[in-house]
Amino acid sequence: MTPPDDCTCREMCAADWVRVTAVLVDPWGGRDVRVMLPRQSFRHLATTSLVVERGAGIGRHLYERFFAPALGAGRVTARAITLPITKGSLAFHRSLEFAIKPGNGEVDGAPVHLDDNGSGEHRVIMERVVP
Repeated sequence: MTPPDDCTCREMCAADWVRVTAVLVDPWGGRDVRVMLPRQSFRHLATTSLVVERGAGIGRHLYERFFAPALGAGRVTARAITLPITKGSLAFHRSLEFAIKPGNGEVDGAPVHLDDNGSGEHRVIMERVVP
């Protein structure tokens, strides 16, 4: 599976933390989610993680790349989780045929799992059958 032409994919390095966390605020509804991505993870997972830079269609490509080995390992369901305020993420996952799972509450018209992580934050959980 070939990635979109206008992107690069490379091994992650510890120095990537600054660049990655600098762009995390806007997609998450203006919330500062850097605390959810500790610098330590960039130090310790560098040799097993990839950084993909730019590219329209890269999210779809990465999911397709994920589905192939998941299916090969006998997995038939993929799950994703996001915040109800991330309308772009919800729309993107719907475009990939993820269905929102029923929750025990609702925020902005989306079913949510209230206090999902014990931190007072609500989450939208989505699921799809792996092709």
